[in-house]
Amino acid sequence: CWSLFLALTTSNWPDVMLPVYKTNRWSCLFFITYMLVGLFFLMNVILAIAYQRYTEQEKADRNHATKERAQNLFLAFDEFDVDK
Repeated sequence: CWSLFLALTTSNWPDVMLPVYKTNRWSCLFFITYMLVGLFFLMNVILAIAYQRYTEQEKADRNHATKERAQNLFLAFDEFDVDK
């Protein structure tokens, strides 16, 4: 499992594929298919999920900061109110 993850990241790709390729040359079809599906589909899905979560969190943080700023401005103007 770890070796397939390393192959998916293209780190040490030859170290993973060549020992298997030496025992059975048809195994290259598996590795090519695995890389195509993994690199062009799975990595894009993982990246899209990470980006979506990041933008959702950024939007929530921005909304919280805006609400907090409005509340602090209200409190500051309430302090300086002379008619009070």
